[in-house]
Amino acid sequence: MADPVRKSPNKGVNDTRGSSGNIVHPVRNEVSNGARFSNGACLQITSKKLQADIALIKLKGNVMNVDNYYKLHKIINTVLDYGVYKIIVDLSELRYMTSMGMSILVHAGLVALEHKGRVVLVNPQPKVKTILDLIGITEVCGLANNLTNAFKVLGVNQKLFGELERKAREP
Repeated sequence: MADPVRKSPNKGVNDTRGSSGNIVHPVRNEVSNGARFSNGACLQITSKKLQADIALIKLKGNVMNVDNYYKLHKIINTVLDYGVYKIIVDLSELRYMTSMGMSILVHAGLVALEHKGRVVLVNPQPKVKTILDLIGITEVCGLANNLTNAFKVLGVNQKLFGELERKAREP
């Protein structure tokens, strides 16, 4: 049976999402949750389960304000609440992240480590990577330049790389 669809709790926000803006449970199916806010900051988050213990979260846009922070926090905490502690966060399309966004990644990394998992940040853009390096995030999160290297950091069996990469690319 399909998971129930829940609406995003971003009340009072100038939200231009269409029907794809609904949140489907991020660990069981894909999440598509993008909103444009009055200050022009936009964050799109997609999430899918690649394997029973591995989730992929893709960030596109900016983590610049409290509304974006709340969305990211909710998605990551939902994944952790369902016992998925190997998390790949694709930062290749993330243009900017404030310290609030970084704190979410650090917290997720610490929780994952407590449960013998890991958060791996993949392919951050130069501005974002500079900030990640400055705060020393690699002490709690892995850093990889592509999905294959992220799977290696997570200790995934090499025979599964192709299948997991295919699942990651599926719409």
